[in-house]
Amino acid sequence: MNGQDKKSSLKILFHVGADKTGSTALQNMLYDNRRLLQKNGIIYRDYRTLKTKVQAGNGQKLCALLRTGEDSTEIKKELERLTEPDHLSIISNEQLSLLKESGWQKLFESLNELGVDFQILAYVRSPLGYYISRYQQTVKRVGFNGNLNDFINQANWSHLKMLERLHSFGSDIILKVIPYDQNRGMLFGTFWDFVFTTFGIDIRGLIPEEQFLSNRGISAEEINMLNTIFGLHGKNELKNVSDFLINEVEKNGNKLGYNSNQIEKIVNRHKEHISWVNNTFLEPNNGIQNNVDEYRIVDIDQTNKYPDPTIMMQVILFLLRRLNAVEEEQSSEMNNRKTKSGVSEVDN
Repeated sequence: MNGQDKKSSLKILFHVGADKTGSTALQNMLYDNRRLLQKNGIIYRDYRTLKTKVQAGNGQKLCALLRTGEDSTEIKKELERLTEPDHLSIISNEQLSLLKESGWQKLFESLNELGVDFQILAYVRSPLGYYISRYQQTVKRVGFNGNLNDFINQANWSHLKMLERLHSFGSDIILKVIPYDQNRGMLFGTFWDFVFTTFGIDIRGLIPEEQFLSNRGISAEEINMLNTIFGLHGKNELKNVSDFLINEVEKNGNKLGYNSNQIEKIVNRHKEHISWVNNTFLEPNNGIQNNVDEYRIVDIDQTNKYPDPTIMMQVILFLLRRLNAVEEEQSSEMNNRKTKSGVSEVDN
């Protein structure tokens, strides 16, 4: 089903994430360098307007078609829109990692009908690294206002489910799994090493590692601040402040850490899972671990201290600027309505 036996000028690398493995940094790199990449035989294409500094991957419509069970005709059309003959096309989207078996089956059938030479690349992160990073992301984006312990009790290690689903297709697909923890300091280098060894396109060292935005973690104080804002103003304002913190404010405050009970719970929950992933997908001596030594032990899940005053003042000023902008928009809209109705300020 990987298209290797068919003659086709279409080649696709699917980077599926998984989440919390530097996907945002990779996607920023691909998007910001798309013209340079095209000159070197690589296509990174999409058909939507990207408005934020932090990208969210391409192929959004393709992911939606696969989730909703569209027939292969529409899926093939979208694949053809995202690709270009005689080039390597890269489709990078974390939503692919959440596909059910039926969605993957639809994708593989469509690729096979097109005769595409394709490969799947996935990064996998240790559970301890995943849970704390995912918790921060859920606070920033979803409005979860429980503490870290609440999150651990409710969440799961989503990387496992992704790999189980892909593994069920056996030798019908070519899947490369890279351990994120050992490679996060050279994320781009590892990515381009894989492109070179797999597709023969060499742009290693052309794009510096430190150039692009990543979706940084937040401190315990920032978590408290966002929880407060969510409680007072809801999800929309939470996203605005979260984007501001990520893009404009240098991280301050105490690094979020685990307590000993939380570490024990995560380690015990995923001991067998880690063994399966390492034995099935990764090379000996290069497997994932629950890297306990990397996390300082804390006695509480979240600090109760008031957020760092420096951060708080920047956020307050940001919110005041937004409030002024909203008032100006409302005033302008009101004047426009009056003008259209033939009533002017002077008449009143």
